Amino acid sequence: MASTTEPAAAPEKRGGNLLLVILLVLQLVLMAAVIMLYLRPAPNAAAAGAEVAEAETARPAGPAIYHALDPAFIVNLQDDRRLRFMQISVEVMTRDPRSAKLIENNVPMLRDALLMLFSAQRLDEIETAEGKEALRSAALETVRDILLRESPEASVEAIFFTSFVVQ
Repeated sequence: MASTTEPAAAPEKRGGNLLLVILLVLQLVLMAAVIMLYLRPAPNAAAAGAEVAEAETARPAGPAIYHALDPAFIVNLQDDRRLRFMQISVEVMTRDPRSAKLIENNVPMLRDALLMLFSAQRLDEIETAEGKEALRSAALETVRDILLRESPEASVEAIFFTSFVVQ
């Protein structure tokens, strides 16, 4: 009798499938970590956001209060070619009624400091938009310094040039 034996089926290799599953899971975890790192805000951005939130809570809420420093400032400009004049109308903005009263009570001191600042300007420095913006920033710092000397709670948000003429 001849026995016919069928060849035994080769046993399946489960280790290969298990390795493939482990590699896929590791790849998914790695991709999730990369995505989380990419979407996480930078530490500086978080700190800047906290500073902005803190500044907003420190600033008094409410409508803007404007105080015009009338009359307009008229000063001689320093120019090597010829005599020049500059006329600037200035308004100070705050949201704090106490600061508005402080501005009103210190107009002579504010006008004096701004007059000195404006008369020290050179024509070539203020001809450009950047030069005007730098002058406005300097005027804001000047006003803030004076008011903070008078009251530590003083709050001035902005300075606006409502008229700017050079002749």
